Amino acid sequence: MLIELREVSKRYKHWVIYHCTETMRGPSTIALVGANGSGKSTLLKMISGYLSPTSGEVVHCNDANEPLQSGDLVGSMGFAAPYLEYIEELTLIEHFQFHFEHKKLQKDLTKERFFQLIRLEEYQHERLADLSSGLKQRFILGLTILSDSELYLLDEPCSFLDEQAQQWFFELVTDFLADKLCIIATNQQVVIDFCQQALDVKNYKPETRKSE
Repeated sequence: MLIELREVSKRYKHWVIYHCTETMRGPSTIALVGANGSGKSTLLKMISGYLSPTSGEVVHCNDANEPLQSGDLVGSMGFAAPYLEYIEELTLIEHFQFHFEHKKLQKDLTKERFFQLIRLEEYQHERLADLSSGLKQRFILGLTILSDSELYLLDEPCSFLDEQAQQWFFELVTDFLADKLCIIATNQQVVIDFCQQALDVKNYKPETRKSE
């Protein structure tokens, strides 16, 4: 997967992202770095196609360097973020069955192996609403990372994860996304250090760009 950001900008009352030009190529794990409210999530949403730029364009290409259409992109992407809504009344098994009617599991994993990997075997028949924030985050990350995609977009994935669960997350990404493109929006130094590359969104602000 190859992503080209060509002078991508987003404006609400002011410019949140301004003239961002970058090339992101897999396999790689890339951190989008910035303080809260700096525009990390906005940029990640534009990369996903969930949000349209005010100006500029985002181009997604496959391994043959052929541009992907929006319908192809949806099937090639995994996206996890705190603001995405899930049906809280469904059990984990029901979520699993619904999700993998539309996506394939990575590496021919079984349902049993999936729940072992996310360490939630004993919670399979619990409602999502009844899980703690940390267990819920682990389940959502498992659904995303263990789905067979080419592009993985993770917004603040270590929110609600304690130190042990963060290590679990790093191991899962290492084991299953080593040959993929994974872009992580974060302001946590432990996550930034884990990534192979870091892009600071403060470089995509009008005051920064005009001073160049």
